[in-house]
Amino acid sequence: MGGKIVLLPLHVGNMNIQENMRDKGTKKMTREDALHRLEEVRRLKREYVKELEKKMKEDFKKRTGQDATYFEVW
Repeated sequence: MGGKIVLLPLHVGNMNIQENMRDKGTKKMTREDALHRLEEVRRLKREYVKELEKKMKEDFKKRTGQDATYFEVW
């Protein structure tokens, strides 16, 4: 039986909108700012998931002696 690792939803780059707006004032975010912010969060999530996948596969191999064949992120 192949190894399967399932990762539940994760929150990366926890950006609290209310705190950020309070810190920067209440100016309205432009479309470009919103897209830039979205891309940055996505980039951080990709980096985090890549690192987490490596660590989880190493841990799975230590525990079971088998290579994980499946890694899922929601």
